[in-house]
Amino acid sequence: GTIIKEHLVGKVDRAIMNLPEQALGFVGSACMALKPIGGIVHYYSFATEPDPLAKAKEDLEQVVLMAGRKISFLNARPVKSTAPYEWQVAIDAKIE
Repeated sequence: GTIIKEHLVGKVDRAIMNLPEQALGFVGSACMALKPIGGIVHYYSFATEPDPLAKAKEDLEQVVLMAGRKISFLNARPVKSTAPYEWQVAIDAKIE
């Protein structure tokens, strides 16, 4: 958060959020770093069944909206099973 606030606000076109256990907590910072016209976020998360993709998309959308931005989903896919009933998922989204 501090590095973004001091050096990256409104400067990036693309954010890769590939630490699934903590990515949700940094979505607000990623939204802050994206240019005012928006950009692409590559978001990885862990989510549980019965529909891990829907759950991960819902969580991501809520945080993006709380950051005052809009989201359009480009792609969502399961990456791998990580435990019974749990999946690592990847979501590509356009943030405006």
